Amino acid sequence: MGFYDSRIKHLYETCPRLVIMSINSIFKRNHPLDEEIDYLDKEQTGEADENETFMDMLIRVENCKYHFEFQLLEDNMAIRMYEYSIKETIREIEHSTNQDDLHDRYEIEIIMPMQAVIFLAGGNRKNEITVRMTLPDGQKVRYSLPCISASVTVDELVQRKLFLLIPFQQVQLNHRMNRISECKASAKHQIALEMYEYHKAVKNSLENLVEHGIITADEFHKLIVTLSDLENYLAEKDEEVKREVKQMGDKDYVCWSEQIEASARAEGKAEDILELLEDFEEDIPLNVRTRIMEQKDMEMLKKWHKAAAKAESMEEFEKVLEE
Repeated sequence: MGFYDSRIKHLYETCPRLVIMSINSIFKRNHPLDEEIDYLDKEQTGEADENETFMDMLIRVENCKYHFEFQLLEDNMAIRMYEYSIKETIREIEHSTNQDDLHDRYEIEIIMPMQAVIFLAGGNRKNEITVRMTLPDGQKVRYSLPCISASVTVDELVQRKLFLLIPFQQVQLNHRMNRISECKASAKHQIALEMYEYHKAVKNSLENLVEHGIITADEFHKLIVTLSDLENYLAEKDEEVKREVKQMGDKDYVCWSEQIEASARAEGKAEDILELLEDFEEDIPLNVRTRIMEQKDMEMLKKWHKAAAKAESMEEFEKVLEE
């Protein structure tokens, strides 16, 4: 689970807009997509002793705390999630209260973070985890939190705006790849075929999301790199599967990562040019901005970048564009 854990945590830390989209979808919230995220799990890890368990992802958006726990397969998470939430509640009380006054209090307020469990492989049987508590005075409290599966179809993930989970379609093959040495050639062929089909479905979906302006080119690149990492991790378990997957693909498939990286570099250079042009007093004309952002030739972008650095006016730069 360590490898998959690191990949999804990296996405959560580098794609804040997509994190907020997920939160808004899962918890029925309406946070602005540009709202700042505080990653509290880093503080929690630093404070924990060697025997302490800590949350996979604890974040704050505006005044709300959210706790995500990532699991490879379905597991009994009810007790763990309740334990995590109580520990975080106690930690918060101790940090926000004057310790000299703590023992004099006759009343405290317990505010638990909103929680969700995300299963990266295998479908969960239920959509929520429920904890029922009976208090000493007989009151009964029912606490539920959502369970999310990354193993549903790509279309379902898109519909729910759970874009961060789309690359993890490949993880459904984890169990079979761990036992690949026991498989016959026909079974390996089937696994390679499924891996390739997952790849195509994810690629087509992400390209469509970029085309419609739902995710940015930078987010697209990070999701693609994650997919490539997951695919390579699984394929490395068997040379036959790895070779067959590559044979199924065309030039576009084999060189996919390189093309994405080249596109990201071009976009970065284009943004550098626009940043230089913003120093001029006049606004950047829409046709100039569009032409720069649509240019993918790095040599041309380098030429324009030099021109933007030397130009003393927008008019002077536009003459270089017309050459």
